[in-house]
Amino acid sequence: MSKLDNIIDTVVKELLKGITDVPKDIIITERYLALSEDYRKQLAVAKNTLKLHTAEVLEYEAEVLKVIRGESSLNSDLLNKLYSAAKEKANDADLSVNELEAKINDIDHIRDSISQQFETIRSWADIYNECEVDAKKMILSRIMSAVKVRRDYELEIDFAVDFEQFGLSTEMAVPQGDNRVEVGSDVLARAG
Repeated sequence: MSKLDNIIDTVVKELLKGITDVPKDIIITERYLALSEDYRKQLAVAKNTLKLHTAEVLEYEAEVLKVIRGESSLNSDLLNKLYSAAKEKANDADLSVNELEAKINDIDHIRDSISQQFETIRSWADIYNECEVDAKKMILSRIMSAVKVRRDYELEIDFAVDFEQFGLSTEMAVPQGDNRVEVGSDVLARAG
């Protein structure tokens, strides 16, 4: 086994060892509650935005009536553009509210999905140390999307699985010398 293979193997063993030590129910509940709270905050903002844009649309509709009666000095073409833009913003905000409400209604499905992903990764962790090289490569191909090697075997591993959602740190020191594994946090949420 090469030095690079040993480093990657050590990092993966440490990471997978961590998932076997994590209490599933607590992690899933924490993730579920955090996600639920995030959706509720986003929904509150979206509803406020919808309210503001709906009020703007109503103001322009009132102004359109004034134009029809000849009581407004605004140009009808300008008013039409402003009304159309406000109506589009209100429709977008309404769509955003509906999407977030659907996500909140579907949060139990998301919880089940997180739980299933946790169980899959935990099963990989259970077999990783004992399996053959080909099986290890299969597991690695499912949890890693890229490995970048720098000078002095400094690695950057991009994971295809969001280990942080399970309470696991994905930045760790490798016990062989001063090598460190850096994981780009921007690619952690690409769970398959």
